[in-house]
Amino acid sequence: MKLKSIFSTVLLAFTVFFITSFNASASENDIPENMEHTANPNIFYDTDNQKYFDKRENGYIDEVYRVEGGKVVESISPEEFIQIEETEKMNLLKIVQT
Repeated sequence: MKLKSIFSTVLLAFTVFFITSFNASASENDIPENMEHTANPNIFYDTDNQKYFDKRENGYIDEVYRVEGGKVVESISPEEFIQIEETEKMNLLKIVQT
């Protein structure tokens, strides 16, 4: 009975180690080589397509608009969107092509 318990514990430890090491290496390789980091850790610049890629939305940023009172006030560039603080992004509408 004790041998079965030890075997189960070792098997569980190897399983946990394998899963955590696989997840860590997979997350580092999610972004292809043609992507460059930007000021925003979730947005990358695709040098091949010359577009910005949003990792959270898993798509390219096509258009960004500032919205006030439920109405579009102005269009802003993806470069400007990247520089805006996260707290200010609540008033923005981002259109992403997935």
